[in-house]
Amino acid sequence: MSVNPHSPGALEEQILQGMQKFSAEFNQITLLLATEGKVAEARQALQRLFREFLHFHQLLAGDIQKLSATVAREQEKNTELIEENQRLNTLITALIGFSGHMRGKKAMMENILDTLARTLATDSSYVLLTDDEGNVSYSLGRNMDAVKEREVQDWSRTIIRETLKGSRPQTVHVNGDRPSGELPHSMLKLQIKAAMCVPICIEGRCLGVVYVDRRHSDRPFTNSELGFLMKFSSLMARALQVSIYMENLQSRILSKLVLSRKELDDVFHCPDLVGHSRALLDVLRVAAQVAPTDVPVLITGESGTGKELMARAIHQNSLRRDQPFVTINCGAIPENLLESELFGYEAGAFTGARRAKPGKISLAHRGTLFLDEIGELHPSLQSKLLRVLQFGELEPLGGTTPQHVDVRIIAATNRDLREMIHAGQFREDLYYRLRVIELHLPALSERREDIPELVDYFIQKHAPEGRHFRISESAIGVLENYNWPGNVRELENVIQRALILCQEDTITPNDLPTEIRTPELDALSELGDKTLAEAEREFRRLYITRILRSSKTKAEAARRLGVNRSYLYKLLEEFGLHS
Repeated sequence: MSVNPHSPGALEEQILQGMQKFSAEFNQITLLLATEGKVAEARQALQRLFREFLHFHQLLAGDIQKLSATVAREQEKNTELIEENQRLNTLITALIGFSGHMRGKKAMMENILDTLARTLATDSSYVLLTDDEGNVSYSLGRNMDAVKEREVQDWSRTIIRETLKGSRPQTVHVNGDRPSGELPHSMLKLQIKAAMCVPICIEGRCLGVVYVDRRHSDRPFTNSELGFLMKFSSLMARALQVSIYMENLQSRILSKLVLSRKELDDVFHCPDLVGHSRALLDVLRVAAQVAPTDVPVLITGESGTGKELMARAIHQNSLRRDQPFVTINCGAIPENLLESELFGYEAGAFTGARRAKPGKISLAHRGTLFLDEIGELHPSLQSKLLRVLQFGELEPLGGTTPQHVDVRIIAATNRDLREMIHAGQFREDLYYRLRVIELHLPALSERREDIPELVDYFIQKHAPEGRHFRISESAIGVLENYNWPGNVRELENVIQRALILCQEDTITPNDLPTEIRTPELDALSELGDKTLAEAEREFRRLYITRILRSSKTKAEAARRLGVNRSYLYKLLEEFGLHS
């Protein structure tokens, strides 16, 4: 699919056509999944569609830049084009955001409401989705506490009902043509000055509504703002339809097409990312799809979860595997040195620059650049990095001619970049450029069942030559009960320490640090914010995992647990312990 816009309206039409195409192809894949013997064909179709979507995304990004440049040249001549350009940029930013959230409806809805708040200067906003029978299936509010949200729901039922009934937008202004006596009591109580509600419709079907209001401004919503919200809701409907298809497909495909770790290793070799947990395998499956492409990837997760290992694995499984993999930690280099490290410099660029030196980006030409701690990148350098992503060009310090570079960028962070955007610390356009695909690595506390396998891996990796170690069940139990704030990196350090201090060939609890050997306190600390039901569920999962690990067969595990085998399999399904 190609994108060849000549105007903002044409580009919007191309976007909608693209989303329609992808929606239709998802329908075809759904039919394949429902057909006996078509599972392999469905897998191939999904992989092909995934690549097509990423390619479309790249083409779109380039054409957006071209169109934005064209509009920018006309800005001084035509005020109307300036406004159109601003709204186009908002729509495009939203589209890119939607595409990145195709695996999470809640995250996509949050992105929608944030975009509306910034663009329309709203105080509160609300998205409500309905099922085929008109019942509310999902709702999310922004800038509302629980009490206010209920009151907004009470008041908004009227405007939502009117919107859904006629599939037409509704606007209300306190000082407008409606006397205050005709306005709902809840609207007056909440001091809502103006409100607007627009249906989210696609192909004649209403999926729900999006509602926004103003409480601190008497300014009513204009026809122009209403028109923008209607265009926005149309784009949202397409993205939402794709999101719903993706969620349904993901559930069905995972049940039929789930690759075991052994099968996954055949297509995505990553021996240093150890584990068989569902949380890890879900991430690896997406990484396997992304690796052969050139799209940017943003890896998120707590410190010590293995973000650099994931970046290296993506590079090693890509078509660039024989080219350089260059890393730079954006938080470890002082700001005044980071620019020259990244972009290089020409001879004479500053005192002491006797000869030219290429930067990390140039060194990664035709390969992969890994930007660790991208959240620490200074705003002045964010704009220069954005140029590399947009045009494949950089300009060294002291240089006058842009240099072309062909580089794939993978970035990582343990910070919340969306919060940084709201605080004005990170560029939103750069965020969406980096985050074409986001991979979130789970914390070790979210995949405790991988701890024994990780321990064995680290014992083999760090044991002195000629010595063979094992670890006792009681020591494994201690490790499983610990909270692991430092994640896998902390676990590796603990095992290295234990191998040094261990007097025998078996690691026992006494060989572990004191803070690790307090499982009761750590377990209670971890469960402190959980309800009793949640704490009981977590204990059941851990206990079943431990019994499974120390049993030779599932029949033995069922006997030790005092349940029959069919109920054990039900428990394994419930807790995701198939592996």
